Amino acid sequence: MKVCLLLLSAFYGVLAENLTVTEIHKLWRVPVAAFQTECMCQTGVKQEIVDAFYKYGEMPDDACWKCFIYCLGVKTGILNADAPGAFDIQLWSRTFVYADLPLAQKCANTVEPDPCPYFATNDAAGTASVNGERCREQWFQQDGATSHTAGQTLEMPWDNFYDRVISRRTLFNYPSHINKTTYTRIELFEIWLQPSLSAKNKRKRLKDSIFRSFDEAATKIYKLDVTHRLGRFCTELEKRWKASFRKKGLLSKKNADWFKGEITFVSSTTHSEPSTSFAGRPTLTFSENSERSKRRKTEELRKKTDLSELSYAMKMQLGSERKHEAAKVLDEALNSSPVRAALLCSPQVPLHPDRTDPQSETSDDSIGDDSD
Repeated sequence: MKVCLLLLSAFYGVLAENLTVTEIHKLWRVPVAAFQTECMCQTGVKQEIVDAFYKYGEMPDDACWKCFIYCLGVKTGILNADAPGAFDIQLWSRTFVYADLPLAQKCANTVEPDPCPYFATNDAAGTASVNGERCREQWFQQDGATSHTAGQTLEMPWDNFYDRVISRRTLFNYPSHINKTTYTRIELFEIWLQPSLSAKNKRKRLKDSIFRSFDEAATKIYKLDVTHRLGRFCTELEKRWKASFRKKGLLSKKNADWFKGEITFVSSTTHSEPSTSFAGRPTLTFSENSERSKRRKTEELRKKTDLSELSYAMKMQLGSERKHEAAKVLDEALNSSPVRAALLCSPQVPLHPDRTDPQSETSDDSIGDDSD
């Protein structure tokens, strides 16, 4: 009844027969102007509904309108949210100068319940009823037994608060533990299905819902993978949704097996396993690479490693592969004389000058025998 009085003072002016609709709206608008935006956010009433009320003088046919008026009453101090029976008649009559005081006195002592209850989960994991004043940080809309809210009315809080809106048509089962990394496709679909203005908004809301279950550290390491996997999921879901003529029942029936699957997000710091796929560009050995690729692959090694370390490692590797002559050439080139290293590499110069080549001795003897 007290909310009805506020509605009457907002529109009809009760017994103010000499006031026009414009004058009544002006007198109503001034005292509540400071709280109008806040109450719109808390109750889900859209701006165009409020504007139409002031412009055309029509009482909105909206389930949240009564809650909006109640919120304004609480903010102005006329109604007491903690004591539903408290109604400051004198303040009401002073605020709305054309209010009908005798009519208000008839229901002054009537105890009335909160016309727009909200529900949240308290610290003890129990369901608690809270009023709008205590719901500034989290917004919930109840559309069950005590009131009914049309889908169009809930579009605004859905778009702004995502899965923080509690309704029969939205998710209200919050993650059982933080940093949840595995979701079924049906879970993601239910979040995606909530009304939104565009497919882009649906994707953003889905991603925000996932990140809300992560702490700050997990958000950083999972951000890339969540964005990538959700993008592919939404693309596939939108294709199947369109093929099912945008009907949830038909989509669920045709894609029952697909919805049973799960999506697991992988940390960007996790070391990936070697690929077993043969698709794509074939892998080349280092010797098969071009000079440019070889320079690129060894650039970091050459920057960080001293020449003496590189040469010693190379000499040891050549020795382990039984390439002793090559190791000797490398050692002579770096530690002795480059000319001597060149001589060692030349096929005309014997590697051991103190020794005589057996083939040359044989050839000389044969020449001597012929002369005899």
